[in-house]
Amino acid sequence: MLAAPRDQFPATVQIPSALLFLGEIGYREIVVHISDNDLERYALGSLPEAELAPLEEHLLICSECRDRLEATEQYVMAMLAAAAHIRNIGTGK
Repeated sequence: MLAAPRDQFPATVQIPSALLFLGEIGYREIVVHISDNDLERYALGSLPEAELAPLEEHLLICSECRDRLEATEQYVMAMLAAAAHIRNIGTGK
């Protein structure tokens, strides 16, 4: 099998949820996880519609990001409860 010169291929090619890296031994997959910011926006329901499908697709295949999302959702719920408690203290409830 003849190999094409390296300069004819990009060093990385982004595809949903992964990168393919052209290394010395050929292409290998490098998983790209969801950012903490995007997980928080998802948990808050503030992620734009156009970004939902790729994020949810990644969550289907990535247990690490599902675990991180669960922790993020717990954090968001705790912060929302704390904020509500502080508001109630200020109103005397």
